[in-house]
Amino acid sequence: MEKVSVIIPVYNVSEYLDECVESVVNQDYENLEIILVDDGSKDNSGDMCEEWKKKDDRIVVFHKENGGLSSARNYGMDRCNGKYIMFLDSDDCVEHNIVSVLYNLIKKNDVLMSGCSMKKIIDGKKEIQSVEMESGKYNFEEYLEQMYKPGTTHMGPFGVLVTAWAKMYDRKLFDDIRYPEGKINEDNFIIHKLVYKAKTVAWVNEELYLYRIREGSITHGKKKKTIKELDNFYGHYDRVKFVEKLSINQKLKDTINYKCFIIGFILWGDLICDYGFDNEELKLCLKDIKDAFSKIRFNSQAISKVNWIKYKLILSFPKIYYNFKK
Repeated sequence: MEKVSVIIPVYNVSEYLDECVESVVNQDYENLEIILVDDGSKDNSGDMCEEWKKKDDRIVVFHKENGGLSSARNYGMDRCNGKYIMFLDSDDCVEHNIVSVLYNLIKKNDVLMSGCSMKKIIDGKKEIQSVEMESGKYNFEEYLEQMYKPGTTHMGPFGVLVTAWAKMYDRKLFDDIRYPEGKINEDNFIIHKLVYKAKTVAWVNEELYLYRIREGSITHGKKKKTIKELDNFYGHYDRVKFVEKLSINQKLKDTINYKCFIIGFILWGDLICDYGFDNEELKLCLKDIKDAFSKIRFNSQAISKVNWIKYKLILSFPKIYYNFKK
């Protein structure tokens, strides 16, 4: 059995950390390197990491200044020794066989990347999700088609197909790829690059990853909208620019462009009410939203003619839209 490095960024999760680490320690696949990256926790999470290190010699602990989720993942990758890499958020947990299932998928299908479905944990109860993707092998174009298929967005754009977790990677996929630091929705910036480099992803429709919904998490904490939320748009915009250079189905390109435009347009419309039309970041964002829209070919099945004209007018006269929103 080849070594698998499970990288777990840790930040102020003392309530959930034991359950998380225990779910990895108890895997039926034993050749693990479990890397706990304490990202400057202010509670006793760092001390809990050290206690786990004493219990299992497969656990490696690093303590660093707070830099965010991407920073902690990258820090762990730069120090891991496994041939394969997995990520686990420290408030989540996994079924006892996720590592062996994903490892065997990679070996059986001779691929560099595998993934699985997930369940949500809400108030301590597991909730099985709708099917995100049937078991099978998917090339780059097929994977993107699944991402943009209706019904895959229950967890946000676009569910577990985008996330860093619930997947196993050959570490060479990350030779020239890292998570963008200082961003939120960081997974969106690189999933297309990883799948393109992997060429094929083996997928199993088993809910092996347990995703916790909790107040205070990065994704689900209650907070006023901030300019940082434009990162969600820019992750999609990065994908638009990435696929426009490739020879793939034009209809798929249009779908990606349209979804990117809608996400950016809605965010921009919401944020100008709080930050004003003259905010420099919003001005720059509007240019990129216009660029995304310009790459979409009109398709009456995707958008009505009325909405197409409406969007064109708003993008041509954004000040009027701003005054209307206010």
